Amino acid sequence: MKSSAQDQPIPALDVRVTEDSGFKTFTFRILQSEFAQHPQGGELLLVWFGGRWNGRDTVMALTLDLLWEAPKEKSPFPVWLGLVGVAAAGPQSDAFVQEFRKALGESTDSISPIEDLVLETVTLGDKPTRNTRKFQMKAFRTDRSPEKYAEFYLHIDMGQREVVISEKDPEYRKALAQTFVQPR
Repeated sequence: MKSSAQDQPIPALDVRVTEDSGFKTFTFRILQSEFAQHPQGGELLLVWFGGRWNGRDTVMALTLDLLWEAPKEKSPFPVWLGLVGVAAAGPQSDAFVQEFRKALGESTDSISPIEDLVLETVTLGDKPTRNTRKFQMKAFRTDRSPEKYAEFYLHIDMGQREVVISEKDPEYRKALAQTFVQPR
């Protein structure tokens, strides 16, 4: 997803970083959102999110594919599999990546934001649609070697206009810190 929210004013809402029992949670403001047609039919939800973080304007972009599929294997409860694209959204994405990595205790030297990444997601309950207000997902970064594998919770709350990223396990902290960074 190549997108830009550069022309959109970033509100002076601070990014919230909280920690509970060793798990970090990041809460961002949805700066802009819109629906677009999926090239293979169906729809995409485009979301630009960020805010003021340690005095810096930050922004990243997500593309939520609304073509959810049921898993091939039976499940005792409703499960839906999907995809989320992550991409830089202008110069404020550099600040986003630096602040995100700093909050997770990782180096910010010689890094740049991811240009395009697809995460696998899973959600429970009713199949999400265009009318869904809260997308509560577990996201998986599986495109790298096993030591770089990451899992985290990703919630998009259209009603509250928030994107929340939460650690699933501090064991994945280093890999999570790499999620928004362009590989070298």
